[in-house]
Amino acid sequence: MRRLYIAILLVIVWAAVLTGCKEASKPPEGGTASSSGANGNGSPSAAQAPSRPGGNTPTASAPARPPAFLSGVYVISEVHKNGVVTMIKPENSTEINFKPDGVQSNLSGTFDRKSRRGGKVDYSDSGQYVVKGSDELVLNILISRKKVVTKPVQKRYKYRLSGDGDEIRLETEEGNTAVFRRIAKPAQ
Repeated sequence: MRRLYIAILLVIVWAAVLTGCKEASKPPEGGTASSSGANGNGSPSAAQAPSRPGGNTPTASAPARPPAFLSGVYVISEVHKNGVVTMIKPENSTEINFKPDGVQSNLSGTFDRKSRRGGKVDYSDSGQYVVKGSDELVLNILISRKKVVTKPVQKRYKYRLSGDGDEIRLETEEGNTAVFRRIAKPAQ
């Protein structure tokens, strides 16, 4: 029961953090995120500086980041099923390594996936992935359990990637959601 309370508390805290991040990333009214502080001296004018809750006024905006994309090693941290959040132990986890091809875009590439049970790899597969639209991830499994698959298997998930690319949420057709967090970025 204590684990359930801790899991619920973590979800509430995480939701609060995400909500705060969304609020902070919204552009000020009547402009874009990069327009604040554009009066030449690096500080926003009074007309450009709408107050935020808590009385804080925005400062010079951070440089715009390129959009996030799947890249690096992600490990499952939790599963949401039928309203219950289950935290996943590292010894019973799944790891996915996404390697974008980068030729035409960062929306496709290869992946390697390993599932551990009791700390030992008990399943692995690899293949190609494609991001379709804004919310669909397709995994084309070409190798499973170290054997070439004669008829490739296709797994489709609804997916959401955090703004910084450090979290992926994969949703199955049944409505279950797996949350993966990036543990390693690709070598530059």
